[in-house]
Amino acid sequence: MRLAVPVWRDEVSPVFDVAGKLLIIDVRAGREIARRVIPLGTPNGPERADRLAAMGIDVLVCGVITRPLETMVTAAGVRVVSLVCGPVEQVARLIMSGARRDGRFVRADMA
Repeated sequence: MRLAVPVWRDEVSPVFDVAGKLLIIDVRAGREIARRVIPLGTPNGPERADRLAAMGIDVLVCGVITRPLETMVTAAGVRVVSLVCGPVEQVARLIMSGARRDGRFVRADMA
């Protein structure tokens, strides 16, 4: 699985549509095998969705994502887990463990 998490400081970026960088983690058997941080560049929705697909992203974990962009990302074959907040490392570990949601990392203002 290739997991992507938009990053702002050491937290999940609050809004994917305008996030500046993306943490990509390659996972096998629930364990991290590689990671890198890349700049996202343009906030253009279709280009952003296409870029995720071109990078082979399987799961995007993010805070808020607009409905049109979520539709584009999903149509590109990427599963979106949204309304997530918190420290990137803790969120990534949770997702890699196979968990879907954890109340500690769900945005309280959006739940």
